[in-house]
Amino acid sequence: MLELITRPEIIAPPWFAARPVNGGPLNLAQPKRGDWDYESKINGWRTWVHVTTGTTFNRHNQRLSIESQFASALRILREVFACFPAGWHQCEWADCEGLERRHNLGKGSLIVLDIPNHPLPYTVRNDFLQLWFPPLNLDGHACGPNEVRCLRRYRDPFPLWQALRAENLRLGCEFYEGVVAKRCDSVYPTQRHSPDAEYTLWMKHRWRF
Repeated sequence: MLELITRPEIIAPPWFAARPVNGGPLNLAQPKRGDWDYESKINGWRTWVHVTTGTTFNRHNQRLSIESQFASALRILREVFACFPAGWHQCEWADCEGLERRHNLGKGSLIVLDIPNHPLPYTVRNDFLQLWFPPLNLDGHACGPNEVRCLRRYRDPFPLWQALRAENLRLGCEFYEGVVAKRCDSVYPTQRHSPDAEYTLWMKHRWRF
């Protein structure tokens, strides 16, 4: 906390990262109410980024000890955000997954999961991200080093679930942990209560617990 006071360029996150409800294995999950899409769940480090300063935090809002490993990706992120059109200029934070140490793929890369301080629904935010960052596709190439990618959403979770497990086998590591379901009309929650508070409009399904 002293560091945040004595170094004014470091801005603490105004809320905690959204944490999906643990929904268990997908094949055992109860049907969901409403309209939902699905994303890949990446095996990495949850990373809050204050884009302008390139300052990073973990999901507990503590400074990320491996921030220097993402220097190139943070520069790309800042340059792209600076080009956002009117209506998106107020976006200062990016909710990301950092690829480092968990496996040997995508070292120093950031996967942009969401833009937390924009009030539009999830599908609109995801469409916008796909216009500005290359989506992470199941095309035989997971992610290169020092890149910035986003996630593509899928309608049917079961083909995605099987494709991600097959891709892990091909890659020889657990790059993917499962899928995350997000209700299409969900906004990004701005809760300040606890890093462990779960957001009921998002749900994670992992194959290992």
